[in-house]
Amino acid sequence: MLTRNSTALEGNTLNLGETQFILNEGLTVSGKPLKDHKEVMGHATAIDLLYDMVSSELTVCKIKLLHKAVQTDIIFDIDKPYGDFKVLPNGTYLILDDLLEGKSSVYHAYSRPFDVPKLIVGLVEYIESCKPHSIDEAITMYATAHLIFGQIHPFWDGNGRIARLIANLILLRAGFAPLVIPATRRLDYITILSKYSAKYEAPSVGKPLYHAGNELNDFINFYKECYQNTINLIEDIK
Repeated sequence: MLTRNSTALEGNTLNLGETQFILNEGLTVSGKPLKDHKEVMGHATAIDLLYDMVSSELTVCKIKLLHKAVQTDIIFDIDKPYGDFKVLPNGTYLILDDLLEGKSSVYHAYSRPFDVPKLIVGLVEYIESCKPHSIDEAITMYATAHLIFGQIHPFWDGNGRIARLIANLILLRAGFAPLVIPATRRLDYITILSKYSAKYEAPSVGKPLYHAGNELNDFINFYKECYQNTINLIEDIK
């Protein structure tokens, strides 16, 4: 479930049944891109790495290992490091309500490559400090960690998948089931992220890693809604 929805948020076309078939049988699905198969296998490997981190310290090196896992296509390009931080600036065009009305798009730049190593150390320190006493606290911390990682965007590719993985480390360590964002809520997910990005610049050294406010609260409430799906799924299994 976690692998299928996380990869689907990035455009993977495999459905839940096909994802389970690939992971359980190790076989391909006819008519589906090889890239999609490799993404699923890579994400499943990353989940194994994540569970190893539950009882051990999170480090910058371990985050880079997650990138190696999800980045299944090894590209021999110095501008696209494999298992290492970006060397070129990156950014995205935001999805906002006013853009849907025909206004010009807004470009949001992520953190500068030069700042990334120190910023990721700050994120690791934040995650290691998280000791939630309730699911509400855990989801708030999840949202914050996810937001920080997403705004830094430390890799040239695979950032969304890794952000969702390491943020779940907070829930797993507290004994909660992982949070799964349904693929059906992809537009909601991107839009909420875009609203935060439209208001705040990405982190830089010497500046706050994140900003509290309505935009972060919207993000937290969105995840609480998503987690209700997880609870419902667990109840159905029982």
